[in-house]
Amino acid sequence: MSWSKFEGSDAEWDELALRLGSSSPFNSSAWGRHKGTSHWSTMKCIYRINEQVVSAAQIFVTKRMRIFAIGWIPGGIIGSSVVSADELISFVKSISQSPIAYCRIAIHRPHTENLTFDLSKRGWHHAHSFIGSRETFVIRQIEGRLAHKTSLSSNWARNLERGLKRDNNSSIWSQPNPREIHLIMSQMAEFKKAKGPSHIASVQELENLLREMRDDLIVIQTRNSDGSLLAIRAAFIIGGHAWDALAAATPDGRKNYSSYVCFWKLLETLDDQGVNQFDLAGIDQENNEGVFNFKKGLGGARETYVGEWDVATPSVIRHIVGKAISRLA
Repeated sequence: MSWSKFEGSDAEWDELALRLGSSSPFNSSAWGRHKGTSHWSTMKCIYRINEQVVSAAQIFVTKRMRIFAIGWIPGGIIGSSVVSADELISFVKSISQSPIAYCRIAIHRPHTENLTFDLSKRGWHHAHSFIGSRETFVIRQIEGRLAHKTSLSSNWARNLERGLKRDNNSSIWSQPNPREIHLIMSQMAEFKKAKGPSHIASVQELENLLREMRDDLIVIQTRNSDGSLLAIRAAFIIGGHAWDALAAATPDGRKNYSSYVCFWKLLETLDDQGVNQFDLAGIDQENNEGVFNFKKGLGGARETYVGEWDVATPSVIRHIVGKAISRLA
């Protein structure tokens, strides 16, 4: 039983990830290329038992002061997700040639007592601070469709009908412009400033994301009759699962309910793509009530993730690095 580097091609990795049950975009080779342009280096690895690959992980590794390595696995461990924390962090230390290491995994699966017990039993600790979200809404098909109006709240359905009456057009954006997206994301961040800080991706980051993830990304645009961009919504698609990826609307877009129309067009497009489950990629009722209510109105099931778990050697650094990693991820 041991971890080792994966030596195959990107296509072979993606095939392996799907075979082992991954539906996360963060395990894809495209995401690895995207993150590999930052301060992270991307490491694909596999875990064998009796020469059979039973688990895999795409680890993003960054090194500090030549002796300290941080491993971040946002897609979680693929396959048998409950593996020994000691074995994994020993592997991170080995590949980074670092005597000190910290490693964190994120598991975007519904919380169960059995799974959390198994994680604790194998040396993982529940992270005190989170990089991502603890909860989400998941939209599942009704009568074979995600875009099913019976699941909507009365307010969401009413706003959708108001938006559909406007002289606007929603369509798949086959060649999305990162500068246009950055502009309306900036406008959205300015609108939300009074409610707390908002991080927006740079034009370069968006350009890289759109280039590397293009085969796994659907972007929907809503424009007015003059061609001005009002709203965008995007989702990653891995197998039959989709994940909310990008969202923004201009001030005019918010006034004429373009966010509702744009999202509905995305749901219809996901139906056309054969998607059977759509994870809305996190909610925060306390700090982002507006987005929470928008997502709640879609009628998806509210779920708690198994969440983020970490390990460190020496263990004394776990809390310190656990708080600092969110600035790097």
